Amino acid sequence: MIKTHSEMTVTIINSQGHWQNGWLPDNETLRHFVKNLEQSDVKVETFEVKNVSELERLLSRLDAETLLLPNAYHVNADKPGTELVWMGEIIDRFKFKTIGSSANSLRNLLQKHVCQQILRENGVPVPDFTFINPEDMGNEKNILQKAGLTYPVIVKLTGESCGIGISTDSVVYNEADAIRKSRQILQAYNQGVIVESFLPGHDITAARFVIGHETLHLATHYQIGNKAVLGHEERKLPWGTNKKMIRVKESNILNQLDEILPKVWKALDVQDIIRLDGKLDANGQFRVFDVNGFPGLTAHCNTFPV
Repeated sequence: MIKTHSEMTVTIINSQGHWQNGWLPDNETLRHFVKNLEQSDVKVETFEVKNVSELERLLSRLDAETLLLPNAYHVNADKPGTELVWMGEIIDRFKFKTIGSSANSLRNLLQKHVCQQILRENGVPVPDFTFINPEDMGNEKNILQKAGLTYPVIVKLTGESCGIGISTDSVVYNEADAIRKSRQILQAYNQGVIVESFLPGHDITAARFVIGHETLHLATHYQIGNKAVLGHEERKLPWGTNKKMIRVKESNILNQLDEILPKVWKALDVQDIIRLDGKLDANGQFRVFDVNGFPGLTAHCNTFPV
């Protein structure tokens, strides 16, 4: 028997200290999201767990028919200072239905260099790139020369979103500056960097929704004045003034996205929704440089409102 909206319960699980990479990165956006669901006659519960034990206790007492929306990649381990645990893996163990993709898909999406490699192997156009680990400090020159990248390139963290670690000086024009910038990020963040060919022009953001038998593609130009590099500070700016979303109408871009989005979906084994960012290269080819596992659906500030 299929439940009606009024009988359906959506449970949103937040993870203490890990909101920033979720669908709903703060209490204000959570409030808007819950309000939208409740206006559609959906019952909503929200919880925040501080560690694995709290998450397991919560899951053990929820109704088996509850639909879960995990609002984080990670949950803290019970013992402070130990390695983080993937929230999705614990939820999968309890056999709940969820909104969004599996823990394995999210893990591949979170690391840009892993994601780009999977896409490249599945025929999705991406910028040329290479990856440098913290352990590779001192060997950056060999890695860059082996990759054969054409300058300029952009140097950015592989495991962060929302433009964290990116600024105008992330774009460099020669090997020496690529080494300098890579080492600066490796030392500051102690995580890997992806170095990829820089594409000028503004970002294009596209999404694919699959709801039952319905599929919907949406695309917008993401513009902040004439900026070609969008860092964390720019992405935090409110919409309006110089920060604009303009619906993509150009047929050459839309036709490419209609071909690319299903390939990305299949390659990464995505469920429900995916959002990606890319740019056109000098030949007009759309190239994907980021795919979002938690694609920000906040009604008042993100690209694809609920």
